[in-house]
Parts: sequence; structure tokens; C-alpha cells
Amino acid sequence: MLKLLHLDSSQTRRQRFARHFSNRFIVHSAATVAEADRLVDQHTPHILVSYCQLPDGHAFDFATTLRETQQTLVVLVQGAPQIRRKRRASPGTVDVYSAELLSPSMMEGLVWNAVVRRHAPSE
Repeated sequence: MLKLLHLDSSQTRRQRFARHFSNRFIVHSAATVAEADRLVDQHTPHILVSYCQLPDGHAFDFATTLRETQQTLVVLVQGAPQIRRKRRASPGTVDVYSAELLSPSMMEGLVWNAVVRRHAPSE
């Protein structure tokens, strides 16, 4: 199974997300960048799904660091306009960006589409 790291400061969203995704993924959840960093050391994720602004940092910066050493697929949610600019300037960091908060089932569709695109044979 693919390992997914969900980074979100809301405990309610983390629990709902984990319940929804746990049938198809090994889900690890973190509320802060520091906690996510510790989890990455223990369980290198295949996929990172994160809300952009967190209590102790920004998910874009965490994703940038993560992508320097891993091929983790990155999905960022609810970013401010400056994140869109950063994404254009650094297209190798974020695979999927959603400006809106999405339901777990819609998020799952984005994740699976990104997984398929990542592993599709190149033409």
C-alpha cells in the first residue's frame, strides 16, 4: 500500500481524512511541520497532502525540503495567491494545488489522478 502523510492543524479534518483514506493507503497524520518532519524520518511517504499554512511553518517550504531527498507526490490545499506564484516558479515541488478546501472523496480523486500521471508511461 502507498504511504500517505496528511499534514493539517485541524484534528477533526485529520481524523475524517484518515478514516476515508485508510482503506486504500497507510495514513500518517501530523498537526505541525515539526511533527511531520519526525514522521518522515520514520515513514517516508509516497504522498504528502497538506494545508498550506500551519502553526509552525509553511507546507510549501516543507514540501520543497522533502522533494530534495524524496520523490514524494505533493498535494497542497488552500494556499494563498503567493503559493500559486511559488508553484509556477518551482514546478517540481507541487504536483497538485487546490485553492479550495475539498471533501475527502474529492481529495482522493485528486490524489489518484496525480498518482496515475506520475506513473503513466512517458510518450
